[in-house]
Formats: sequence, C-alpha cells, structure tokens
Amino acid sequence: EPIRMLLVSDLHNDTVLTQQICEWVHRANIEIDIVLALGDVVDVSNAQIEAEDQTPIAAAEGDFSTIITLLENVAPRVVYLPGNHDPPRTFDGSAAPRMTTHSTNLHGRALRIAPDLVLLGFGGSVDAYDAGTVVWRGYPHTEATMAGGLEALLAPLAS
Repeated sequence: EPIRMLLVSDLHNDTVLTQQICEWVHRANIEIDIVLALGDVVDVSNAQIEAEDQTPIAAAEGDFSTIITLLENVAPRVVYLPGNHDPPRTFDGSAAPRMTTHSTNLHGRALRIAPDLVLLGFGGSVDAYDAGTVVWRGYPHTEATMAGGLEALLAPLAS
C-alpha cells in the first residue's frame, strides 16, 4: 500500500504560506497520509534562546503549535523534526515533547511508519563556516554532540 507524504521545511513561522499549502492540497483533492515537517517550523534566534527573558521562546512554542495544527488539517498524522530555529523544548530528549495532540517529535528517535519504512530523526545544526569563519552558530549542537547523538541513533541499526 503506498504512503502519501507531504514534506515541508523551513516554514520560519509563515502561517500564511502554511495555510496556502494546506489549501492547495485540499483544492487538488490529494489525500495525504502523513505530513513531515523537517525543521525550522518557527524562527527562534540564538540570542532569544540565550536571553534572560524567555517570553519570545514561549511565544515561539505557541506559534510552533499553531503551524503544526494547520498541517494536521492536511493529514491526521504530523511528524516534525526540529531545526536550529525551533524552540529548545523540541530538543528535549528525556520525553518526546508533543507540541499538539496528534503530532510526533522525531528528534533522537526512530519511528516506524510502515512495515518496511522507518524514519530516523536528529534535528538541529552545528556551526556553519566559510573560509574558517563562523557565519552562523549552530543550535543546539557542537560537532561532538552531533556526532554522539547520531552514533547513538544509528547504533541499533548496525547490529
């Protein structure tokens, strides 16, 4: 049985674009089984994450939930993988935080969506360089945490 997926990424808190995508799918009468939202659902900056005032982070969590809820109008199953501009709570590995009732956080996890199809997720980024100069700081990873996280995620597949 085929699985029909809609993949979106880098929405950067654009609810108008998200609504347009949803409307297009409905107008085209396309039945979607699962929506994959692959990073940067909202647009949190490193400065906001590091600031004492966490009001913008709380607002971003609400915006994140709003966009995921819009995508749930396309398919009842939405899986998201946080990107480096998403709220810190989406990277909490101790308990896969769900930003809505029907969504699943894929960060640091494996998720079987069909008998022969497993999704592995590890979101975020490391620093980006141009000619040895950092052009943007990664979040929430260093090279070491990224490597360790990927190794831990992939280890069960090696056996």
